[in-house]
Amino acid sequence: MFGNISRLADQKGIDIQLGALEEMLSAEMQFVLLGSGSPEYERAYRRLAERYPGKASIHIGFDQGLSHRIEAGCDFS
Repeated sequence: MFGNISRLADQKGIDIQLGALEEMLSAEMQFVLLGSGSPEYERAYRRLAERYPGKASIHIGFDQGLSHRIEAGCDFS
């Protein structure tokens, strides 16, 4: 499980991550995102979840309790 808890902004390298996730999700892995920011990036992550149902979970916004559960449950964050 790969997790990302972040503000969705250019300076965070989100464009690079989105490109890499296309290839990564073709393998046996799952991805979870918790964050908000640029509407363009929010839409891109939602489209990613639509293309990879059961492998990508996208939560727009912030929830402190959920952020701790994501960190605890991920192999890589």
